Amino acid sequence: MTRLLRSPAAWALALIIAAGAAVSGPDLSAYAGAAPVSVGVGLLISATVTGIAAALVRRSRLWDRHGAVVALALAWGALAAPALIILCADRTDDLMTRLGWNAIADSVSGAWPEEIAKDLGVALISIAWWPRMRRPGDGLIIGLFCGLGFELVETLVYGAAGALAHPSSDLAGALDSWHQRELGPGAGLHAICTAVAGWGLTTAMATGRRRHAALGVVAGFALHFAWNADWPQSWAQPALGVVYAVGLVALATCWRSALRSCPPRSRAGGPDGPPHPGGGVPLGENAGGEGAQPPAGAR
Repeated sequence: MTRLLRSPAAWALALIIAAGAAVSGPDLSAYAGAAPVSVGVGLLISATVTGIAAALVRRSRLWDRHGAVVALALAWGALAAPALIILCADRTDDLMTRLGWNAIADSVSGAWPEEIAKDLGVALISIAWWPRMRRPGDGLIIGLFCGLGFELVETLVYGAAGALAHPSSDLAGALDSWHQRELGPGAGLHAICTAVAGWGLTTAMATGRRRHAALGVVAGFALHFAWNADWPQSWAQPALGVVYAVGLVALATCWRSALRSCPPRSRAGGPDGPPHPGGGVPLGENAGGEGAQPPAGAR
């Protein structure tokens, strides 16, 4: 508990998530009151998707007692990130309108605040748990579930709106929205973008190679930007298919890179790191500064 109290990153996480819950809670409650069937179905689907994702990741060598950080990542994506996005999304929309950049308005107003909000959560969680979360794969997992939390809540809202707009059935309207957003190209896009950014952030933290942080964050933003772009109608679907395929390749590449820096399972049961935030060394010492030596197993 002493280490937790001494961690500014942990305090920031707790305060921002609590503030996000206070901001997002009334809106979610309003949707639940207006479309209870849709929200109930959405929560059931969200729990199922989260359970499947966690079960799959747990089978990988990247998993190393990540339960607490995964829960925090989901909370950040579902509660904190939407609240932060609300603060700047409307201003970005207004700026794009005044500049006349309508073709990229959705790309900028969507990708810019959403990716920054999600990546901030990855950075704070990684710093709070440093050096326990010291491998490239740790940031990838944190980013994956941070993006997943945001995507599921966003789809929950879309599902409620679809239920209210459907002429005859709340359930049919909700399922249509979930089908459009979570089956086929585009499914998991938020998780992909933030996982790639998370890989870059913790790779930079572990090795001191800051270019990896820039590469991961820019790649995640570029994928989201391209997905939201106003493509010509005649080739919009092929373009989106290509963007999604590139995202999957980027995720697979980061995953393989993270596995190379991960010790075999037989040697992964070394000393436990700090069980809660605040147990690490400052990032300027032996972590992220120039000339820092990477920890064992990192490349």
